[in-house]
Amino acid sequence: MPNNSAISNSKKRPLVSVSTSVPKYAGPAWVLALQTKKNTSRLNSTFRLMAMRVSSASRQRAHGEVNFHMPQFWSSHGCFKKYLNRFGHVSSPFCIACGDAEETPEHVVLECPRFEHERNGMRTIVGEDVNMTNIVERMCASKEKWDAVNRTVVQIMSALQRSWREEQRPAT
Repeated sequence: MPNNSAISNSKKRPLVSVSTSVPKYAGPAWVLALQTKKNTSRLNSTFRLMAMRVSSASRQRAHGEVNFHMPQFWSSHGCFKKYLNRFGHVSSPFCIACGDAEETPEHVVLECPRFEHERNGMRTIVGEDVNMTNIVERMCASKEKWDAVNRTVVQIMSALQRSWREEQRPAT
């Protein structure tokens, strides 16, 4: 089941408080376990994930909630072939529509012809010259721009997830 719940920031805060206090107070119990590189790596991975969720839950803006898809877009940890290929989930990091371009967040949201329709509405509102360097600044400028980028990212990420799930289904 996908982890795409729409929990508001106000409901996330108590969860964040509990989830960050548990590792702090359990530290002494981990002393021996953290002597192995594998366990240290696992703990660091968990802390990175918690940090992303904490930052998205506590970020204050006049508009815009951070949903399930935005951290995936910002971190490149979503159903992007380049990311999935790192773990052997797909055979190639390249975009199926472009062939010679790696499927990354930048590629699918800003360049790929597969998602031109989704991107056009965003560019009309946010600006034709939007890129990975200025997209966050632009979306924070107004609710309309936030919503335009968010809508585009959600549509594209949802399409990528559906596509990847279809590829994972066994042939019948």
